[in-house]
Amino acid sequence: MPRGRYLKQFIAAFWYSATALAAESDLAKPALVVIMTWLGAGGTVLIYLSGLREIPLELYEAAELDGFSVFKRIWYITLPHISGRIKNYAGIADNFCVAGIY
Repeated sequence: MPRGRYLKQFIAAFWYSATALAAESDLAKPALVVIMTWLGAGGTVLIYLSGLREIPLELYEAAELDGFSVFKRIWYITLPHISGRIKNYAGIADNFCVAGIY
């Protein structure tokens, strides 16, 4: 089974053929943006999920007993606990862009 067969079929069903994406200058940049976003999404999700797992559930339970809405729990518990990861990941991505890796 050739690699990328399903992706090519998906693209061909909704858009152009896979070779047309690389051949047309109007479609090359959007195709690269989609590909790079898709490649980076897995690592990003893993980083944020590991950060979410480190937040003690007792904090959410206490906030719920205190009457916090879902938005307040996210704002006052989740975001402060993962803000360090957000800053670190943004810094790493910025370093890659400066170095010309992307």
